[in-house]
Amino acid sequence: MIELSKAPNRSTRGDASDEDMSDINLILDVYDRFKRRRWVFEREWYRNILFYIGQQWIVFDEGSRRWRLRNLNNWIPTPVTNRIASTVNVIRSSIVQVNPAFRGIPTQETEHSVLAANAADRYLDVILNESGFRGAKRRMASWTTLTGNGFLLTEFDTGPDTGTVFVPGEDCAACGFQMKPTEIPADLACPQCGSTDLQDNPDNGSDLPQGRLRVSAKSPFEIYVDANIAELEDQPSILIVEQRSLDSVKQTYGTKAEDVEADNLSDQSLNYTSSLAHMTASGGGPIGRSGEDEGQIVTLFRLYLKTNATYDEGAYLVMTGDQHVLEKKVPYPHRYKVTKRPFYPLTHVRYDDVPGRFWAKTPVDDLIPKQRQRNEVESLYQTILMRCANPVWIIPTGVSSSPITGDPAVIVRYTGAGGLKPERIPGVDAPASVITFIQQIDQDFEEIANTFAVMKGKAPGSVRAASAIQMLVERGFGRYGSVFDNMEEAYQQWAVGALEIWRQNTVFPRVQAIAKKSGGW
Repeated sequence: MIELSKAPNRSTRGDASDEDMSDINLILDVYDRFKRRRWVFEREWYRNILFYIGQQWIVFDEGSRRWRLRNLNNWIPTPVTNRIASTVNVIRSSIVQVNPAFRGIPTQETEHSVLAANAADRYLDVILNESGFRGAKRRMASWTTLTGNGFLLTEFDTGPDTGTVFVPGEDCAACGFQMKPTEIPADLACPQCGSTDLQDNPDNGSDLPQGRLRVSAKSPFEIYVDANIAELEDQPSILIVEQRSLDSVKQTYGTKAEDVEADNLSDQSLNYTSSLAHMTASGGGPIGRSGEDEGQIVTLFRLYLKTNATYDEGAYLVMTGDQHVLEKKVPYPHRYKVTKRPFYPLTHVRYDDVPGRFWAKTPVDDLIPKQRQRNEVESLYQTILMRCANPVWIIPTGVSSSPITGDPAVIVRYTGAGGLKPERIPGVDAPASVITFIQQIDQDFEEIANTFAVMKGKAPGSVRAASAIQMLVERGFGRYGSVFDNMEEAYQQWAVGALEIWRQNTVFPRVQAIAKKSGGW
């Protein structure tokens, strides 16, 4: 069972400062505003995933706004030939095969522009290798295919698991002032006398996290935006709502999270996500939050705010479900270094655009009625076989016989009266139109999803020439032209943002092995 959404209680923190309460109310106001009418999209995203894993005999209860199993008699067959899953796998494989080729191109015919483009090429190679982009792209493709919307979140992680590098401290040659690596000013000038004559002092150094770029796939259940604004970069603010274990939050935020407690927020989006984590094809129906997780879950609200009346230069805020502000950065930290224009570290990948709204759609939305129709026709066909196609034995009154088991070569002994004997009446076969209808539904699947045999690795029966098959493949992929264009645009936006985050946060060199012309490294 999926519970209804419940907003966090605004009176939980009585010991919060006025500044924290202002930030808390700001986050909750954004959360309440973006949450309106989300359920009409969330129920379809969740339904698509349930159908994909095989939970297909379900119906949406408008009263409680939840999916539940259909109320059927036990004798009614509920077969599932999961054409949705096979179709989704073909579409997703086509999307995953789109591998972006990032190239830095000089914008001007100057030495500085050429060197910058070459450096961008090197940086992108390192970013792709160490950020986990390949795995995130694959998981993003699953969300994009099933819900029409996928997201890539790019962050610079400075946790201890990224490795450490020893960095010496600095001594001012003019006044002798000593600085640890974390105390060195950005302008490399002595804070005491202003001198720039600094000398390395290994005795005053320390091990610092090397840091690295991390790319993760986010689900649309976690992203809160204004659905009336079509483009992500035009959004004045974005809210990411996710749940983590209590231990993970305390480890990440250290002393700032000492008083944080598990909140177990009852939110519809979060319950959907928790439900999917424990759902199987034979799970007995849609379920809610796992009882084993109670007492260990913390909800994190991460607000990316470009500008508003409170923060005219924007802000980045992180709050827990029990209203502890764990992180606050003012002004908004994600800005292009040259233009100072703010950008989001989040990339939206769409499947099919829908005019006038932020959320995209997927062909799975159109395939669901066909899958439901196929299940019902198969159920009818199986019912006919069980009830009408079985042979029936008629034993007249006054005639006794041994048990008629139906086993091969069975010997039936009977005692007749007046020449009467048991008679077998053959069953009635299912109408041929039922099989024809199922075949037509399968053909409709191919037409709607555009996943014909040639895209599944099967050669058409009447086509043998390689050139003709290649032409069919190209025509098959023609349907995905707009999809690939959306992905190309999204990858371009991701690369620009990733490069900006990289060059603003990376301070330690990376070492790459490069093959020489002679074959060495």
